[in-house]
Amino acid sequence: MAGTTLLDRWTTGGAVLLLAAALSACTSDDDGENGTQAAGAGTSESGGADDPTSPPTSAADSGDVVAFCEALVDVEASFAADLEIAGRVVPEEARVAALEEWNTTLRRQLRVVQDSTPAQVSHEVDALSRLVYAALTYGSLTAAQEEEVATVDDALDGYQLAECGNERVEATGVDYAYVGLPATVPPGVVAITFTNQGDEPHEIFVARLDDGVTMSAGQVMALPEEQAWSMFAPVGRSLAMPGDSETTFIRMAPGRYGVACLVPQGSTTPDGEGGGPPHHTLGMVTEFSVG
Repeated sequence: MAGTTLLDRWTTGGAVLLLAAALSACTSDDDGENGTQAAGAGTSESGGADDPTSPPTSAADSGDVVAFCEALVDVEASFAADLEIAGRVVPEEARVAALEEWNTTLRRQLRVVQDSTPAQVSHEVDALSRLVYAALTYGSLTAAQEEEVATVDDALDGYQLAECGNERVEATGVDYAYVGLPATVPPGVVAITFTNQGDEPHEIFVARLDDGVTMSAGQVMALPEEQAWSMFAPVGRSLAMPGDSETTFIRMAPGRYGVACLVPQGSTTPDGEGGGPPHHTLGMVTEFSVG
């Protein structure tokens, strides 16, 4: 997956908080007083197997590796792209509806993951599901849960890299550029391992440029934000702290793709943003083609 950062950033940002508020009427009354998560809490204790507000539990391990690999990519795509898009919908009533639709899709995808889980990662998948549902329900994770996300993510990344047979691409981030990203990538699911050799947190934000866009990715990113976002569709992102690597799995159709780092200069942690300009304005933007 995309490391702890995707789940962390959604839970510390406004999108999931808005989602949690929109879904408050749908969650169990036993989730906690005033909707606040107790330290170490995971999910509602009242939800049964058919309760859409509770995380699914592992089915008898079917070991359908192909279905499992595809379903994990779908879940990651929902976090990396669909929620970003839903959070930008206006007016607010439409945004809430988009976030509710995103929530329904994600819960359905998680159940597909559970139904096809191989035995060797069933514990990690149960933990992932519990943590995602905790984030959706409460809008935040405890420090212990954030550490658990990192552990689970590393284990699932390792399984996907070893068993899913995806095309692999490696890219390096420095202050402030990408190194080693190929000019052309084959279509299909691609595992992009991003290593941060810089002194600040860096991310690899990947978006497919709309057909008909002739400007470079750098030129698009230099446009006003609303205009820029109308010209591409996010497909994946992964953030790595200095000295770390993270892998994101992205399903790619033929076309042009832009890559940029949206982290502000001076940032120290995923939720401790600096006051400087986004790294892409300092040169950390490039592109590649698929096909």
